[in-house]
Amino acid sequence: RPVDGGLYELLNWPTHHAHIAMDDGTALGFTSVLLNMSGDADDIGTAVHEEYRQHQVASELRYTQIRDLALMGYARLWCAAPADDAAAVATCEAHFGPAIAEIVSAYLMKHLYYGATLSEIEERLMASNVRRPFPLSPINKDRLLKNLERAKKEATNIRAVGEFNLGKALIREEH
Repeated sequence: RPVDGGLYELLNWPTHHAHIAMDDGTALGFTSVLLNMSGDADDIGTAVHEEYRQHQVASELRYTQIRDLALMGYARLWCAAPADDAAAVATCEAHFGPAIAEIVSAYLMKHLYYGATLSEIEERLMASNVRRPFPLSPINKDRLLKNLERAKKEATNIRAVGEFNLGKALIREEH
């Protein structure tokens, strides 16, 4: 198998959670999410090196991702894929089902937007015979939950700074 199922790394930025698929020291692919405090997470990047595509690497990464999101109490995952990237669209449709919307921006290419509950994604992965992720060891589960607490604190701080700066901007408008 091209994926070392037990070797995943977390980014050291608490509001982001990432997994990297490794094989004998070689990174095959990654997936990363932004942890929203609303109970949803946003995929902010999933990619697999071209040589390792069609080996379920992205699907195994996604399965591991939803395992961790479920442990952290998340319920739903969202993902945008460039509409002209056939591999990204196919992967998103395999994991999430049909796109729910198109996103058009003056600054970015058209994207297709996907969203599903973690259980819906898991059902699709199971139907495709994707290997289940290894359970987290107690120490890694504890680490995961501590990182979630850090993420919550960071999100609270970001919100407080945003509200403070918004208040300053409103005062400047008055003067």
